[in-house]
Amino acid sequence: GRGGKLPPVHPMAGADAPAPFWRTKNKTVLLNTSGLPLGIMRTTRYAEHKIKLSPGDDLFLYSDALTESPNEAGKRLGTVGVRKLLEKASKQSSADSALKEIMDGFFEFAPPPPPDDATAILLRITKS
Repeated sequence: GRGGKLPPVHPMAGADAPAPFWRTKNKTVLLNTSGLPLGIMRTTRYAEHKIKLSPGDDLFLYSDALTESPNEAGKRLGTVGVRKLLEKASKQSSADSALKEIMDGFFEFAPPPPPDDATAILLRITKS
């Protein structure tokens, strides 16, 4: 056994959740999360993808409200718009202030209330 320890795995498989972003000092990557949702078919095989998070990297997970909520003109922010918000906010000194900047930017684009839940998590790696 593992002595009660879980492996460092975050299962992401379909379920129509938007793909998370991984932001490093030099690039922003939209992670591949395609596939059937977990538990749909007992025999489904899933590809395993690993990334190495380093100090200063951000992992951004969010609900589809951020990409799909229309503004007053009916336009949507989309994945490109969310990426731009993340890249701009990544200059903030803390994850809390970066997340606040992202959400402020989202609500400036698509004023509240959103038609769906607007949920976001920003994880910033601080130690190796």
